[in-house]
This record gives sequence, structure tokens and C-alpha cells, in this order.
Amino acid sequence: MTTVRKLMLASFASLMAAAAAYAADVSGTWKLSVESPRGVRESTLKLTQAGEELTGTLTGQRGDTPVKGTLKGKDLALSYTVDMQGNQMTVKYTGTVEGNTMNGTVAFGDMGGGKFTGTKQ
Repeated sequence: MTTVRKLMLASFASLMAAAAAYAADVSGTWKLSVESPRGVRESTLKLTQAGEELTGTLTGQRGDTPVKGTLKGKDLALSYTVDMQGNQMTVKYTGTVEGNTMNGTVAFGDMGGGKFTGTKQ
């Protein structure tokens, strides 16, 4: 029975290592293009990845903004909060990562949404 447990544990560990090897790595600098209700905006996104957790900085029209999020497999979720004339608005990106590209949708609080694409530099 002990041998069976060891074999099962070894198999599980191998599967987990294989899954980790196929997970996307988004650490680094990305060029983003965002289609918003106010037109297309270009920005730079610098990300650091620790497991599934993401932190970084989005540099665009409003300067540098801290960003946080997750990457689960290929599924990306990022968000940041901005001050809009005294009101806080949370901007949420959801999408997928394929190699050196990402794409998906972005929601600007209650002010509509759009699409985004990104290329790793």
C-alpha cells in the first residue's frame, strides 16, 4: 500500500510540474492598444509575476498607475483604480495570453467598455 501511495504522489507531482511548465509567463514590458468609447489609446504595461499573482505599472495618458491581477493558465485579469473628478473608477481587463500576445475586453467602470490587444516587448 505504501508503494501505491508513493506512486500516486509522484504522479501528482509530475502533473503539477507539467501544468506549471505550460502556464504563460507575462513578466516584462507590454505595449497595449485599447479601443475605448473615446478612441484608441496606446500605453505601456510593465508586469511582475509571482505564481498566479500579477503586479505592475500601466503608463499612459494619466501617467503611471499601479495594476494588480491574476493569470490562471492563459486567463488574464487585471485591474486598477483611477480618480475621475473626485469619483473612484475601477478599470478591469479580462482576456487571454497566447505566447507574446494578449487580448480581451476592458470595462471602464460604468462608463462603457472596449477591447484591448497587447504585444510583449
